[in-house]
Amino acid sequence: MSRSLFFMILAAGALTTSASLAQQADLDSSAPYWTVTVKGTVGLTPAYIGSSDFLPYGTPGISFRRAGTPASFSAPDDGVSLAILDMGWIKAGPVVRYIAPRSHHDYSELTGLKTINWALAAGGFVDVWETPNFRSRVELMRTMHEQQGFIAKLGEDWVTFNGPWTYMIGPRLQFGNDHYTSTYFSVTQQESLATLGNANFLPAYHAKGGLNYLGVAGSVTYDWSKQWSTTAFAGYNRLTQSAARSPITNVTGSRNQFTFGATVAYSFDMKQFW
Repeated sequence: MSRSLFFMILAAGALTTSASLAQQADLDSSAPYWTVTVKGTVGLTPAYIGSSDFLPYGTPGISFRRAGTPASFSAPDDGVSLAILDMGWIKAGPVVRYIAPRSHHDYSELTGLKTINWALAAGGFVDVWETPNFRSRVELMRTMHEQQGFIAKLGEDWVTFNGPWTYMIGPRLQFGNDHYTSTYFSVTQQESLATLGNANFLPAYHAKGGLNYLGVAGSVTYDWSKQWSTTAFAGYNRLTQSAARSPITNVTGSRNQFTFGATVAYSFDMKQFW
């Protein structure tokens, strides 16, 4: 298992468990039973931002809801979030995302570039259901590393429920400020000189903030029973503006960023014991 994959699994599992434990602590003590849903997700995602290589990943998940109430919809590419405000048609609360590291130790085409450690982006989210079938989601986050970048993720989902089937598809946007975009797409003069003689020479480049990508995400979920369900999902993002013009993207990577995966979920009722 590569170091990047290990940290991805460890961080994603910790984030999901932490959010779920926080939700569990806020449960209403008057309810005698709760439905617990345990999930496992596997998939392929770009090895790092702008990469043309894929990295396999796996993450666990757990959530709680009052027994007899329907599960809340969430898209596979939503950040790990906890709804502090929940009025049905609008939800809001904290959100956390994991950002993969980038190192020439793992990918030889990055020789000469500095290593970027894995990071967390934390902030808040808002979900708004304009109709029973259309959801808008905004995530505003600050990255937890020395550059202190800011990112905004926006999505619009069309969701339809047809018996045991649930379908979702919708567009995606991400905006990043100068610090965030420069961290992942700039090449300093020193780094450029360090790539001299490499198969892939990277000229110096200063990336600026703006629209990082345009994309689309979709998923299909099938409920085999009240206990079991499976979800297949896919996503495509097209890097734009400074992110697309970066030599990291054009010389060593790709503007086209794909994600594929599947989730298996098992739900059971548990009697409250506190």
